[in-house]
Amino acid sequence: MENNMEGYERKRVCDVASVLAILSFVAVFADGLFLDTLIRFRYENQSYDFGLTTSRVNNVMTPFWAVLFAGIAVFFVSLVISVMKCGRLKEGGGVCMTWFDRIFAEVHLLLGICAACICVPAGWLLQNAYRHVRLLGHLTGAGNVSYSELIRTYAGVSDEALLFSASMEIALAVILLALIALFELLIIHAIAKKLKNRGFWKGTFIGWLAIGIYHGLAQSEKTYRNLMIVLVLLTLASATMVGAIAVLILIFVVVPKYFARYDAVKQGITEVASGNLEYKINLPGDGEFERLAEKVNSIADAQQIAVSNELKNERMKTELITNVSHDLRTPLTSMITYVDLLENEGLDSPNAEEYLQVIDEKTKSLYKLTEDLFEAAKASSGDIPVSLETLDLRALTEQALGEFSDQLKKRNLSVVFIPPEEPVMIVGDGRLLYRIMENMLTNVGKYALEGSRVYIDIDEEHKAGEPDMRIMTVKNISDAPLNIDTDELMSRFTRGDDARNTEGSGLGLAIARDLAAVMGGRFRVSIDGDLFKCVLMMPRRC
Repeated sequence: MENNMEGYERKRVCDVASVLAILSFVAVFADGLFLDTLIRFRYENQSYDFGLTTSRVNNVMTPFWAVLFAGIAVFFVSLVISVMKCGRLKEGGGVCMTWFDRIFAEVHLLLGICAACICVPAGWLLQNAYRHVRLLGHLTGAGNVSYSELIRTYAGVSDEALLFSASMEIALAVILLALIALFELLIIHAIAKKLKNRGFWKGTFIGWLAIGIYHGLAQSEKTYRNLMIVLVLLTLASATMVGAIAVLILIFVVVPKYFARYDAVKQGITEVASGNLEYKINLPGDGEFERLAEKVNSIADAQQIAVSNELKNERMKTELITNVSHDLRTPLTSMITYVDLLENEGLDSPNAEEYLQVIDEKTKSLYKLTEDLFEAAKASSGDIPVSLETLDLRALTEQALGEFSDQLKKRNLSVVFIPPEEPVMIVGDGRLLYRIMENMLTNVGKYALEGSRVYIDIDEEHKAGEPDMRIMTVKNISDAPLNIDTDELMSRFTRGDDARNTEGSGLGLAIARDLAAVMGGRFRVSIDGDLFKCVLMMPRRC
């Protein structure tokens, strides 16, 4: 927005130029009519023989011609300046519009014509006044007589009456001309503002109607119907000579634009079909071609996302095979090694008991991994028995914390849990729900920063637009940097530590997600720096 000083200076220049334009218009109009009266007087001299020469009358007319041309020059210069400076500038271009400026241009044109018609009686008043005053006689040397007296009209009327009548006519004519000039200038300024805002076509009734019809047809999905309507309208319009010319102009102006849009869409389809998924069709607007271009761009985006997801799935599949191989081979390698030691040293060896204990631990670890893998497969496929009942989420949480308190204390983890005053009733399977909590707390015991706090919250109402859910949140600080995406962390056989030094299969979070889904709930994780958060949402009791 322009500052106050610049706006004031712009308005002041516009006002001064507008006043000069109005005054010069009145002066030119009055001077022109006076010249017309002199010309008539010159021809009347030949009929009535006032005793004057034509050269004397022409000499009188010379300064008035100079005033006329000077007034015309001042009028056009001041008009151009006022048009250039009219309107308060807006930020980003254009000028501010008033209610009068927003009127249709056709209405402005009609009002301008009506105002211009008032110039006719104003001109008649001036010419009549010129006939009554005796200035014409003095200027031409005819004597102390008026034009009316010379041509023997208004005989017997007193000088005072003629002077008063002429004065009133001149004053009324000048006021009318000034008002007309002011009104016409406002109309010119309104049209200039439309042009400055690049909205003249929209500011006309025909343009407003045409744009409305165009947008109505463009936003419609019925292309064939729209085409038939346009063809019928063009046929009716071309029935007249003016309509035919207008139709030809529209054809030469509009058709090339449509073909250019068609070529742009065609080029985009060719690029996408050839594999260039990053190519975008840039067509502003909301017409048929624009909507088609947007759909082509959407197809390219969807295809690009599909390719990206496919590459991601392939990479995760490779990592899955690698992780499974690692988790299976590690206990098996240990078992084979200690079995070989027993075979070589015999069962009577003093180390035999230690070897058997290691073999037993690795066997149980392998069994646990197999069980987790089997359970993950059943949970993912939904092939798992579910017995839904009404449960108290608060009581289940307290029970799970009691059973895992020793494991959490080993890592010096402090649990911060403020249970709700009232029971939080949900619908779920108690066995599956406890397994989810077991996986969540096991994950905390393995990967939380030793000596830190673990926050557990239960909300009676989910405040994120889920009024039919109850939510349980577990938050902890991770011991290792979480340089991993949440989607990858939720995938199977993925752990929080890249070195895979901790025990576990990496299936816990994936199992928790699938078990929550079969009970009609949701399970998700989020990472914010080193803050790790698990969120369990379960349906509330109806």
